[in-house]
Amino acid sequence: MHFPRRPALGDRDPRQPGQPRPASGALSRRELLRGAGLGLGALYVAGCGGTSQKLPSSSSQTSAALGSVTVAPGIPGPPAGGGRRGGSIVVAWEAAGNSFDPALGYDLPSWDSICNCTTAPPMVFGADGQGPFPNAAASLTPNHDHSVWTIRFRDGVTFQNGRPVKAEDYVYSWLRVLDPKLASWASSYLDPIDGAAEVTAGKARTIRGIRQLDPMTLRIQLTGPDITFPNILAEPYMAAVAREAVERWGAAFARHVVSTGPFTLSSYDAVGQTATFSRNRNYFWTGLPYLDAVIYRWGSDAQTELLQLQKGDIDSIGPGIGPTLLPQVSAEPALARYVVKVPELAVRWIGFNLHQPPFHDPRVRQALNWAADREQISRISYGAGVPWGLPFPDGLPDYTRIAPQYTYAPERARSLLSAAGADRLSFTLTTSSDDPYPSIAQVLQQQLQAVGVDMSIDTVSDNAYNIATEKKNFAAAVVDWYQVQPTALDILDSNYVTGGSANYWNYSNPKVDALAARALAAANATQSNEYLARAEQLIAQDAPGLFLASLDFVDGRNPALENFHYNIFYGTYYDRLWKRA
Repeated sequence: MHFPRRPALGDRDPRQPGQPRPASGALSRRELLRGAGLGLGALYVAGCGGTSQKLPSSSSQTSAALGSVTVAPGIPGPPAGGGRRGGSIVVAWEAAGNSFDPALGYDLPSWDSICNCTTAPPMVFGADGQGPFPNAAASLTPNHDHSVWTIRFRDGVTFQNGRPVKAEDYVYSWLRVLDPKLASWASSYLDPIDGAAEVTAGKARTIRGIRQLDPMTLRIQLTGPDITFPNILAEPYMAAVAREAVERWGAAFARHVVSTGPFTLSSYDAVGQTATFSRNRNYFWTGLPYLDAVIYRWGSDAQTELLQLQKGDIDSIGPGIGPTLLPQVSAEPALARYVVKVPELAVRWIGFNLHQPPFHDPRVRQALNWAADREQISRISYGAGVPWGLPFPDGLPDYTRIAPQYTYAPERARSLLSAAGADRLSFTLTTSSDDPYPSIAQVLQQQLQAVGVDMSIDTVSDNAYNIATEKKNFAAAVVDWYQVQPTALDILDSNYVTGGSANYWNYSNPKVDALAARALAAANATQSNEYLARAEQLIAQDAPGLFLASLDFVDGRNPALENFHYNIFYGTYYDRLWKRA
C-alpha cells in the first residue's frame, strides 16, 4: 500500500487521509488523512492555556515594499516579503483533478489547488510542519481540559467578491462537509465535535456542539478532551465556502468555487486541459500574491514534463520527479538546478499479516528486519529516501527516540530464525508493478536468500493490490505512509492501534493502545512525544513489519522561481513566490 507523495497529497501526494494505498492509482483523502494527529502548535496553544495569536520567529513577521507592493506583517509560514508583482507560472500534471470543491477534492492536482490557491482555513501549518498557527482565525482558545475551544475569526477575511466571511459561514461549510448527501471524504474528521456524527448519519440537521457567540466567534464543544482539534482546523475542508455560490451552482460548484485564498479559479477548459487561477485582489493577507496567475496544464507524461521544464515551457512538475525519472535526474548533473529535495514525514515498510504463518512468531519478524541491507536498497531509490529501521519517520519535530534502529546483521537474523525453528522460511511478498517497488522486491529477495529465506514476489495491478490488502488476503505487502500532520499519532492511530483504519496487519498490543490514548490526551508536546517514543519502542520490538526507509519528496521546479518554498503537507507556496525576469 502506498501513499503517493503529496497531497494529500503520497507519488507526490501531499497530503491525503488515513488508510495506506497501493503504489499508484487514485487515492482518496479519507485514505490519507484518517489518523488525526497532534500538531505542535495545538500543543503550544493548549500548553499556554490561551490564544495562539503569537507566531513563532520562523513565521513571516516583516513588512516589505517593492514599488507599490507592501506585504502585511504576521503572515504564517516562510518569509513573504520582497517580491515583484506580475507574471504567471505553469504547473504540469499528468491528469485532471477530481474536484476543486474543498469538501470533495482529494487527488494531487485538486489538493494542490485547494490548499495553495482557493482556501484559507482557520489555522495553517508551517512549511516544515510547525504549528498550526492562526490564519483566517485570529485566535483559538481551549478550556482547562481541551474539551471546549473558542474560535475568534479574523476581521478582514472575505470571499473573492468582497463579502466578509462570518462565523455563520463556517457553520454552514462544516455542515456541508457532514451532509450525507454530499458524501465528503472529510466528514469523519469533524467527528470530535459533539453532534457531528449524528449529522453524518442523517439523524440531525444541526451540530449541537457548535454555538455562535457573536458574528465572529464560535464555541466548539467536543465529545471529550482533545488537544488535536487545531490540526483539523488547519485542513482546507475547514475553510469557509460561499453558501450563495453552492446553492446557485449545485453539482457544478467545483468549477465555480468562490475563493478565500490567494487565487481565484478564473477559467477551466476540459478540452484544452487547462485551468487558470488568477490573483485574488481581495485576499486578506495584504500584498500577496505576487503572481498574476497560476496555470494548471495536464495530459503529459512524466518524461515530457521533465523536457518541458528544461525548455522553460512549464515552471513546476506538480507530482514531483517520480521514481521512473530519478535515475536519469541523478545521472545528469545539468538537471540538478531543477531539483529540490524535501524531507517528508513518511516511511516505507513491508507489512506482515500477523494472522498468517510464519509471521505469528516475533522472532521471525525481527530476523527479517536484521536481514535487510537498507543501504543497498536505498541506492536504487536514487535520493527518494534514507535507510530507516524504525516504524515512525525520521525528522519528527521535538521527538526524542528511545528505540534502537534495526541495521544489517545477517548473523543475528540467522540465529533468530534458528531459534524460531524457521531455518528454511518461505513467504510471498505482494507489490504493485510501479517503480521502484519491483526493484526493491528483487533486491530484498536476494538479501533474504542469503539468510535462508525464500521470498517469492507477486506483482499485481493496483486494483488487485487494493483488494488483497483491504481484505487482508496477503502475507506481506509493500507500504508507503505519508503523514499529513507533524506527529507520530498520524501513523500510530491508523496503522498500529488495535482496529486502526489502516491496520491491515492484524497488529494488536494493549500497551501500545494505552500509550496512544495517553499521547492523544497529553497536556503538552513533550509529554505526548514521550508516550509516542515508548509506543515506537514496543512496536519496533514486536516488528509487525520490515522497516525500510524514511522518504523524501523530489520536486521539479524552474530555477527562475524566487522565494520558492514547499510545505510538506500542502505543497508549493504559490502566494509568496515570484518569477525572475
